[in-house]
Amino acid sequence: MISKKDIIFFELNSQDFSNYQNHLRFFLNFLNFSTKSLNHSFAYISKHGSLISSLSIKENIFLESFPVNLTSSKESQLFDFLNKTGNDSLISLFNKIPYNQSDIKSLSDTDIKRITIIKEVLRSTKYLILEEPEFNLDYDSIFLLNKILKHEALFNNKIVIISTRDVTQWKSLFNKKIVKEDEVYLIKPFLEQKIQPQQDGLLTFHNFENYKKSASKKAA
Repeated sequence: MISKKDIIFFELNSQDFSNYQNHLRFFLNFLNFSTKSLNHSFAYISKHGSLISSLSIKENIFLESFPVNLTSSKESQLFDFLNKTGNDSLISLFNKIPYNQSDIKSLSDTDIKRITIIKEVLRSTKYLILEEPEFNLDYDSIFLLNKILKHEALFNNKIVIISTRDVTQWKSLFNKKIVKEDEVYLIKPFLEQKIQPQQDGLLTFHNFENYKKSASKKAA
């Protein structure tokens, strides 16, 4: 049985990994199998990440999590919104993206993945599903994502489900695993290890500082 705060390894065989398009289907099949409700609230981070090229970075990030009272003329409130999540590692990842870059098409694969992570983590969902989260990420981003996922499970009661070829990057997170045997999904223990909350120090919004400098120049 899965419950709030679980971080679960979704075990797939090599044939499943070769059929990239089917990963989301595997996840959905499991959710339909494991719960009675058909109304599954989930955020999905695909292997390559996914953004809408006609929108700005800001619009992509807040597309589904944007509070209705925030407007484009009150950009500083966006950073307040991020700060209120309490997820300092998410802020650190945000500081790595070229927030003021307008052309989505010119972003690197790594930045596309980072932005996708940020926008999906900000969504208020029961499940957070990640497909090969290490793909296109550098070491620092993988380190931050580990801490982001711990925070979301511990403090936002999300159920995190990860499929990956590189279990070593994430094994310290897992407390359970999902395996499919004879067309039946089974939930088994992964490691006898409890996830402990970590208190991060206060962080600075580098992008926010750049925004304030830009705004002050315009005012002058």
